[in-house]
Amino acid sequence: MFTRRDTLKAAAAAAVTLTAGRAMAATRVSQFIWTGAQEPVPRKLAEAYMKAHPDVSIELTAGTNAAMYPKIKASLDISADDPLINFGFFNLDASAKGRAAKVFSPLDKKLVPNVENILDAYRQPDDVGAIFCMDVCGLVYNKDKIKEPPTRGTICSTRNIRVASRSSIITGPAMVWSRWRA
Repeated sequence: MFTRRDTLKAAAAAAVTLTAGRAMAATRVSQFIWTGAQEPVPRKLAEAYMKAHPDVSIELTAGTNAAMYPKIKASLDISADDPLINFGFFNLDASAKGRAAKVFSPLDKKLVPNVENILDAYRQPDDVGAIFCMDVCGLVYNKDKIKEPPTRGTICSTRNIRVASRSSIITGPAMVWSRWRA
């Protein structure tokens, strides 16, 4: 029977094997991503970026804010020069905790010139990140009652359609911790 420790050792060995080709990359960064349906896009983007920039290695760690934030904070308390995660996407709770504990570093405008393009309404104090929002939505309608499928124009211009909605917006800033590992 495998113990939890055996499983972790096997996972670590697999990760080392899979990333051996990237071991010599000049720039190594680690990114926290949310687990589940949000995982595929950051993984594909990281793969494409590393393919176009062979001198860069991006290690993605998927998890939840509740589980990862304490680990990130602890890694910085142990060694601010060697954080567990360099950057990622965080919910409002983890973002507020990170700002209060001063674990976020401002985005360096020389390294990330696009910071200047973040609208003021979405900037975090001291340029430690930007608020983002994601929402999943769909439209359900009765084909017997509404013959033509609704479009954005018909929904916005018609007052005869009863709309029931449930808003489930997840908001939070994308933050950067500590320095990049080079």
